[in-house]
Amino acid sequence: MSDDGPGFGIAAPPERGRSGAGSTGLGLDIARRTAESSGGSLSLGGSATGGASVTLLLGGA
Repeated sequence: MSDDGPGFGIAAPPERGRSGAGSTGLGLDIARRTAESSGGSLSLGGSATGGASVTLLLGGA
């Protein structure tokens, strides 16, 4: 999934419990741990239009 928003606004992915948007900052970490526990992965990056890109792959558990 990607968007046209401001992106993550930093060079490195956000750390667990840190958010610049006034949230708890736990959502992406929960998604990452869920993906990894199933044998999958979560990756963060930038979209072609400058926004954020999040790819969540779930394993075949």
